[in-house]
Amino acid sequence: MAPTPPISFAPLPKYPVRYSEWCAAIREVKSLYFERQYKQCAARCTELLEEGKPPRCRIHPIHATVLSFYAASSLEVLAQPLSSFSNTKLPLLNSARSFYLAAALFLSTESPPLSPSPSSSTSSGASIGFDSTSPCSSPASSATTSYYLSDERQEEEEDLTDARAFAASKARIAAKRKEKVVRFSPSTSFPPNISPLNSPSTTDDYFRTRAQLRLQAHSTDMARKLELHLATVETLIAKAEEEKRANRFSITFKEREERKAKRKEWIARRGWRNEEREEMDADSV
Repeated sequence: MAPTPPISFAPLPKYPVRYSEWCAAIREVKSLYFERQYKQCAARCTELLEEGKPPRCRIHPIHATVLSFYAASSLEVLAQPLSSFSNTKLPLLNSARSFYLAAALFLSTESPPLSPSPSSSTSSGASIGFDSTSPCSSPASSATTSYYLSDERQEEEEDLTDARAFAASKARIAAKRKEKVVRFSPSTSFPPNISPLNSPSTTDDYFRTRAQLRLQAHSTDMARKLELHLATVETLIAKAEEEKRANRFSITFKEREERKAKRKEWIARRGWRNEEREEMDADSV
């Protein structure tokens, strides 16, 4: 049986712009992480975060949270098997802690409302955290602003489309049933006034609220994970620093004892010279 070829990705731009490009970049980062290519994963996340800083473009908080989390987790995995006396363990752990704190900061920036305004459903660019003053919202890139839409927003639009189609089909079925049952005389004949069971606006609000609640649940779960990882990293840093201090003290004490022993041995071996020096000093006085 032939071996399974490694997963290959289409060449991506250095900095994603469209929503599809961001999805591909996140998939690439996750693939590097789960394939245990932690150095490459951390390097790619750092590159994307550096390229996403203003004034070039404003990275979305959700994307920044994911990238910071995978960068920190990769650095944490790289640091754990190292000895506490290694020169690279503490820098790796400190970098991981910085990325975890950055992820928590980006996550706190992303606060989805539970009751969004109805006007936001008609705007294609009214995504979470969208900034109209960002360079990415220029006329040249107006067709690419959909990258700001998160996975939750895409699922929400699919749910809304299905809901509208379902509501329309129910309205047609109800109309046909009433046409078969109700009979009107020619003198009082008029077209039936049928109201749909669920109006599109009500359906939109329902699915939008459900999507926002799902996003809030994911954010809460991510916050708990960040707290656990931060606590683990803090414990590892404290342990490494304590072991380094203890090792430094023990080495210094050992060196002092060795120097004292060598000095005593040297004095015992060449003590006559010290006696001659003492006599010469006494004569000079």
